[in-house]
Amino acid sequence: MPRSRSRSPAPRSSRRKDVEDTGEGSRRKYERSGVRPRDDRERRRSPIYDNHAEDGRDRRYGPRRTREDPGRSSRRDGWDRDKGRDDGRQQRDHRYDQDIRRDRSPEADQRGIERYGGSSGPPPPPRRRSPSPDGEVDKAKPNFSNSGLLAAATNTVKHSDGGATVLKYNEPPEARKPSHGWRLYVFKGKEDAGVLHIEKQSAYLIGRDHIVADIPIDHPSCSKQHAVIQFRQVQEKNEYGDSKAVVKPFIIDLESTNGTHVNDDTIPVSRYYELKASDVFSSGTSAPTFVYDDPSDDEDAELIALLSLLASFSSIPNLLESITNFLTDHVFLPLVSILAAFFPKLPLLKSHLIPTVYTSRSQPVAFSTKRRGSDEKLVNESKRRVWGMEEFVSIKCPSLRKPFEPPWQLPNGHAQTINSAFADYTDVDLVEYDRTLLQLQDGGQIGLDFTPRKDSINSSELDPKTPTIVIAHGLTGGSYESYIRCILSTACKPKREGGLGYRAVVVNFRGCSGVKLKTYQIYSPGYTDDFRTALLYISNLYPAAPLLGIGFSFGGSVVARYAGEEGSRSWLKAACSLGCPWDLVSEDKRLDNSFLLRKVYSAAMATNVIALIKENLESIRRGPKIPGCLDLDGLLALPNPTFHDITEFLTSKVGGHPSSGFPFKTAAAFCKWASAEQRIQGIRVPYLILNAVDDPCVKNIPYEAVEMNGWVALVTTAHGGHLGWFERERYHEVKDRQLYKRWFRKPVLEWLQACAEDLVDVRVGERSGCVENGDGWVRQNDNSLIAYKIVGIGMEAKQKEAGVISGL
Repeated sequence: MPRSRSRSPAPRSSRRKDVEDTGEGSRRKYERSGVRPRDDRERRRSPIYDNHAEDGRDRRYGPRRTREDPGRSSRRDGWDRDKGRDDGRQQRDHRYDQDIRRDRSPEADQRGIERYGGSSGPPPPPRRRSPSPDGEVDKAKPNFSNSGLLAAATNTVKHSDGGATVLKYNEPPEARKPSHGWRLYVFKGKEDAGVLHIEKQSAYLIGRDHIVADIPIDHPSCSKQHAVIQFRQVQEKNEYGDSKAVVKPFIIDLESTNGTHVNDDTIPVSRYYELKASDVFSSGTSAPTFVYDDPSDDEDAELIALLSLLASFSSIPNLLESITNFLTDHVFLPLVSILAAFFPKLPLLKSHLIPTVYTSRSQPVAFSTKRRGSDEKLVNESKRRVWGMEEFVSIKCPSLRKPFEPPWQLPNGHAQTINSAFADYTDVDLVEYDRTLLQLQDGGQIGLDFTPRKDSINSSELDPKTPTIVIAHGLTGGSYESYIRCILSTACKPKREGGLGYRAVVVNFRGCSGVKLKTYQIYSPGYTDDFRTALLYISNLYPAAPLLGIGFSFGGSVVARYAGEEGSRSWLKAACSLGCPWDLVSEDKRLDNSFLLRKVYSAAMATNVIALIKENLESIRRGPKIPGCLDLDGLLALPNPTFHDITEFLTSKVGGHPSSGFPFKTAAAFCKWASAEQRIQGIRVPYLILNAVDDPCVKNIPYEAVEMNGWVALVTTAHGGHLGWFERERYHEVKDRQLYKRWFRKPVLEWLQACAEDLVDVRVGERSGCVENGDGWVRQNDNSLIAYKIVGIGMEAKQKEAGVISGL
């Protein structure tokens, strides 16, 4: 049967140069010419696939034949005709594929069949175009490659003021936390600046940006995000060829300006550089120097194992001592207390319940007293009696010579503390207040709750010389606390009813007891200017009245620090602290390292602070601009915050005025500054300290500091918990539940009465006066930061905020 002729345009010699030949003759032709056949990618980039050439002519059908083209032999014409049919079919398929890419609907498929011919069946699948070698992507197709937007959003740290910081580093998949304690020794020149423990995270960012940096450096030669210490899991082989996974530290420079130096050599940029034991590295030119220490170096493994073994043997006595103390505090003493409750006539069981009084024997101080009720200015020195601190406490506070007997239901510190926090004492020791609201120099506010109220009968009986008690509450507390009302219900009761007939003022600090947070600054145990401002207002209101200070927990730290800072110039004639945490550094570590203390007490205190922040969040945002070191949104987003987190991210940054050193770089630096123990040596007024040995929140009692100051008396009890001290005596007016009275109200009231009415004022320094301006502000003479403006008088005192646990 004769072969039919193709309807496609006749093949041309110029056309054969642009289209790939696939037959056997084509291969022989290329072998003779020495030209390599083009692959599929080169064929797709040939001019035959371009719809329009540079000269404007349509190239889908190839270039036209010219008259100068040479002819062909008859033998080659047959091959040319067959090749022309193949070329025409390729051009039809190409035009068909282009239309299919433009529109993939079924109608387009049918139009392509009708236009280009072919069977009525489904068209062949379109050819997939592979990306070009130079990275070009077909924009007509969906692009599922990584755009980087999700990674950018993930690496963005948002600030509370609306700004944002984009992290320059992501941890690799092999990132791991180290299994043992890695350390960095910090040196500033030749001075030792401390030790950083870097075993709690898998990566530590070094830089000048305090918001994102784990190890902040303030030197100007350091970049904002300078370098990262990354722990990575890598495979190592031993001498036998066995492979094992180990976690090693690496440092990577984040394209910093001045580079990162390890052992005085600049390390490559954006590459991991392994750190070895005793390596010295620095960020920038004159930034602090870090010395890396690996406690598990393989070279010293045998020595470390030997030392660990010796340490284990040497720690056996310490371990036995710890076990003995635990059994004594939590088993033996509670058992003795329970037996003493059932057998009250056995004096042997009550001997350990008698409080212990510590006074200084190396630095004794003498006190002069007068007859109670007489004017000390009219009493001759010959008629005054001189007392030592130990004798004064023993005679004037007789309740300290009697045992403190807790009920058998509350035998230890945990039970006492929990009862203080969750028992409902709102129906007993009722006290009514009048609130005065003071605005401070920086825009913050404090509330002063006075009792008795001005419209009460008891208030009219008070003269200007009536002793006034000034109270500082505990963490997130206020005038509503039961441990405050148990003192004031008796101290402010008229003498004809069995009270002392005193006046009292409770200082409600920023954000506490209904006082709004107008600025980002919050109440902290180390900042005393707010308490100093309250004393300035009270002394200006009652200039002839002796002021007596009482501080509970963190408030005890504020009162003690104020008395130590002022010395003999203090506005307080005498003071006392109850349940005060004297060494905040050790207490913070103890609460954070113990599972029970961290999950119960530390979490409860953090919950209180978070509740106050949430309650005043809008007021904080409307106030002065929040500093960049404070990330409120990040703090509120913490899943299970502890009190260490509150100290690290909040209190150490905005717990005081910048003039006092805020913000502090770390929680440890803040706790060292805020510890009241270091201020005991400066106290120059009679001061009473009361702490319980079984207090779960406070363990470090300042015995040595008290020994060095004769103005201070320390009283410890075997039981009492944190601000508990519940004794067996109950409130009889409450019938539906058992509510126990607090024992400490007896010695505290005896101490206050003795100091206010019997003690001759020992203060020799001149107190600071105040100046009242025409704009309503009253300022202290020698300190312009101590200023107040009255913004409300006679207001109603508010109860505790929702979600706040009492008794802390």
